[in-house]
Amino acid sequence: MIKHITLWMTCFCIASLSAVIWPVLPHPFLLTGCWLLSACGQLIYRHHTRHVLFVPTNKQKSLPSRSLVILATGFNGLLLGALWMASLGYWYISWQQPSINFKQDKVITITVIQSSPLASADPGCKVKAQLHSQNELFSFFKPRVRLYWQLNQPCPQQGDTFRIQARLKPVTFLRNPGSSDKARQLLSQRIVYTGQIKAVLSYNPSTSVNLHTRVSRMLLDLSLPNEKWTLALLTGYRQGLSAQDWQILQKTGTAHVFSISGMHLGLVAVWAALFVRVGGLPIIWAANRAGSQPNIKRWVTVFMLLSCVAYTALANWQLPVTRALLLIVVFVLSLQCKVHLHNTRLAVLMLFCCVLIFPYAIFGMSLYLSLGAVLWLWLLHWRIAAPVITIKQKLLWAATLQVALSVGLVPVTIGFFDVIPMLAIVFNLLLLPVIALLLPMGLLALLILWFSAGYFTGPVFWFDHALGWLVSLLTFCIEHAPAVVNVSLTPSVVIATLLGLIILLCPPFLYKKRAFVVLMTPLLLSSLSFNNKNWYLHVVDVGQGSSLLLSRAEHAILIDTGPASPYGASVFTRQTKPLLNYLGLQKLDEVFISHSDNDHAGGIGDIEMHRERYRFNSEIITAQNRCQQGYLKQWQGLVITALWPKKGNMLDNNNHSCVLNITDGSHSVLIAGDIERTAEYALLYTNTLFDVDVLIAPHHGSATSSGQAFVDAVSPDHVVFTTARDNRWQFPHRAVVKRYQQANSTMHNTADSGYIRFTFEANKPVRVVNAQTLSARWYHAGASARVWPVF
Repeated sequence: MIKHITLWMTCFCIASLSAVIWPVLPHPFLLTGCWLLSACGQLIYRHHTRHVLFVPTNKQKSLPSRSLVILATGFNGLLLGALWMASLGYWYISWQQPSINFKQDKVITITVIQSSPLASADPGCKVKAQLHSQNELFSFFKPRVRLYWQLNQPCPQQGDTFRIQARLKPVTFLRNPGSSDKARQLLSQRIVYTGQIKAVLSYNPSTSVNLHTRVSRMLLDLSLPNEKWTLALLTGYRQGLSAQDWQILQKTGTAHVFSISGMHLGLVAVWAALFVRVGGLPIIWAANRAGSQPNIKRWVTVFMLLSCVAYTALANWQLPVTRALLLIVVFVLSLQCKVHLHNTRLAVLMLFCCVLIFPYAIFGMSLYLSLGAVLWLWLLHWRIAAPVITIKQKLLWAATLQVALSVGLVPVTIGFFDVIPMLAIVFNLLLLPVIALLLPMGLLALLILWFSAGYFTGPVFWFDHALGWLVSLLTFCIEHAPAVVNVSLTPSVVIATLLGLIILLCPPFLYKKRAFVVLMTPLLLSSLSFNNKNWYLHVVDVGQGSSLLLSRAEHAILIDTGPASPYGASVFTRQTKPLLNYLGLQKLDEVFISHSDNDHAGGIGDIEMHRERYRFNSEIITAQNRCQQGYLKQWQGLVITALWPKKGNMLDNNNHSCVLNITDGSHSVLIAGDIERTAEYALLYTNTLFDVDVLIAPHHGSATSSGQAFVDAVSPDHVVFTTARDNRWQFPHRAVVKRYQQANSTMHNTADSGYIRFTFEANKPVRVVNAQTLSARWYHAGASARVWPVF
């Protein structure tokens, strides 16, 4: 029976986790029907097997075989897991349907979950809040919103309830290879709307202040010298850490130390159990003198659980810690109920509980990082078992585990941050033992501060100084040692590398060496660039704006940078830079800026910051500097010609954008910037327009551009509109779309497809791929998610 339950839970988890890569969303009615048929078949079989003893021997062969029963159990688990995630997917999508007018302000009621100051210099903060609903079912699932608070008021506190007037919009995201999947991140947090708060209509402050808020306020009132690090390690309050602080942690590979997770909860559990055992020694000694033998195991378990719950509350019930607490509770309950489960079955049970209780967490990264770390340690313990009796053996084994864990996490670090911290293993070997000692000291100092009503502050200051010294040591080390090596790997290469390392540790089996070589081959080939014979035009999805890349081999030319964000890093830093790393483009030979509007030139400052990284030594070319009629450049076998504006131009506006023509003699591309009808007619007058294979539509498809004469002159095979989803200008205009349709042009829109890549090969048709075809996901389609089958 236990085997069947384990199989059912395993299949349920497999089907649920597969929702991350579903290209379409299965229809729940179809899944429900299939599951009911499967469940009925199993019930009928169980009914017949009850009377199997009374069936003649020659008739028993007609009953279903045992293997068929096992197959039916697994199939039942798969169907129910798929139905569970499909139902949650439809719930999420239902909130994004255009049932409200997003162009009008709406009055909603929210309860603040988290607020943090904006990364930019502008006043304001970013608020994540729970959306109140009259629908009891939706209230149970608790949809959330992310809003920007730029009112002349302090940021709200957790638990505060507001009735606000806000301009809401559906979840939008950019899709480019190499950058983080924002749609998946928002789904993992159940965020259904984003927007901006316009006014506060009513305010109800939180009547209950949780442990996390109370302790954080106590520490903030002390004005500790290193309070941001102390708060991050003890309470999980990381809003005080700046971008420079995170860079220090990233370069040293120690970001996980100051992000409270299951590792910290495990340390608390170990120290709590050790405290009770050591503290109970006098009681055991006295009981032995009296002739009895007390069992303190139950007291150890109770105190450990209470300590873990208190620490989870102190960390504000953050998901990684709460998930670790759940697993500890499951483990303790299995021991207390005397249910002796094999490690594999216990792991399946824990994973099943996580998928069932935190279903949206499967779309986040923390679940897989935690799961990967646990599985990696378990595999190491299984394959490299060593005696751990003496203190020396224990320390050596702990160091071995840490080194192996650091090596195993290298592919993951590359996948997330595109870097290899050169001294991460050394830093972790030195830092983790110190943190293992500092963390209980800090928590003990908090207890003293709490019970003394803030009178005894000395222990907290001592802990803060020790932590500050540790951070200063990290800063000193990265300033005088090689920090990181920039490496970029695709998710498939990262997964293949991790599987290769796992197979390397597995017991010998047939074709083990061949499997290892096959899995490591993508890593060896990842350093190879695109085919040198071909050249490429990459249209970066930057929302309402423009950013293009020309590439051949490892060389690239950037044309426009996309917009700068008012709330943080520019689109170049968040999207174009990861794409450059993903494509293996190591050198920027030139940078063209069509004109200085933010949607085309917002990332110039970031370009200047990364000159050394991409070996960019030239001056940026603009419409007032070189990009004028008469400019011609030979680059990687291509001819780049400036068609507009006229020579000597000093104007900087849409109509005087830099217009470029790129050709290899067989194919040609026209990049028209934001020119309008006047400039189009001027180009027609100079007879510089010819048929092109690919046209980047002027002014994103505005009605003021793409006149009939211009469209007839260039007659593009492919036309690209660089727009944002649901943009307020409603680009591209219907009349413009109609003109290109009449010209038999294939139209592409970054709002629908995301990133687009055109491949040009001599005397062959242009090949086109986009983000949607490279990695189709049901949650990328938003409110228009595709359903299979379509009813």
